[in-house]
Amino acid sequence: MKNSSISLHYNHYTVNLIDSLGHIDFCGEVSTAVRLSDGALLLVDVVEGVHIQTHAVLRQYVDFLLSGGTAAGGEVMEDNDDVEDVFQPQKGNVVFACALDGWGFGIHEFAEIYASKLGASVSALQKALWGPRYFNPLMKMIVGKKGIGGGGKAKPMFVQFVLEPLWQVCQGALEGDKGLIEKVIRSFNLQVPARELRNKDAKVVFQSVMSRWLQLSDAILSMVVKCLPDPVAAQGSRISRLIPQGENLEVEDMGFFYNEIFLSFLRRLL
Repeated sequence: MKNSSISLHYNHYTVNLIDSLGHIDFCGEVSTAVRLSDGALLLVDVVEGVHIQTHAVLRQYVDFLLSGGTAAGGEVMEDNDDVEDVFQPQKGNVVFACALDGWGFGIHEFAEIYASKLGASVSALQKALWGPRYFNPLMKMIVGKKGIGGGGKAKPMFVQFVLEPLWQVCQGALEGDKGLIEKVIRSFNLQVPARELRNKDAKVVFQSVMSRWLQLSDAILSMVVKCLPDPVAAQGSRISRLIPQGENLEVEDMGFFYNEIFLSFLRRLL
């Protein structure tokens, strides 16, 4: 079993994805993929959680960053303590996804939905929709814990404006609430075939609506395009690691990489 690669086209971008094996027996495959890539997309199962091998894969990525790579969002890593600060939903580098039903979202998608309704900017909502932030309906303001009214029963904005609406749509679809489904379709101008909506299996109806409302491919690829560095600009930090230091080549003198055809042969020792 080895790494596999595929080219994905998103808008006017081409994303070359290397699918690396995550099992502990294939650490060499992960190491090779990290060295050849401009960034990493780490998958964590919400049911199984973070396992030992997840830490091992993340450690390899951190070593790559410490040797001159760039973290998601264009941040330069300085030490291992920075890892917790890098992956945060409000920074746009985390996507919550359901691979089974084919839908997923980042904080940014819901920030755009609620910006006009709450009278706040998208950037402000993107920061507020994660963490201990609450919406005060009387003051129409985003507040912290100290600004909560009603005896502290308020829910964090992520719960109130993201999780609960998603749960309502899920329950409505699975219980056959056609009125709710039609409201979602009208609100977001979704193109769902009528034959799929007439399906007697409520799960099929739910998948059809959710996969068109919060498209998994858009959520993932838009995050990749936004967070990863430009491939041409990233070569300056990568070439020094891929070419042995003993070679009489300076990164500054390798501008021909960008202007001329360059053929390279990569060999992996087994």
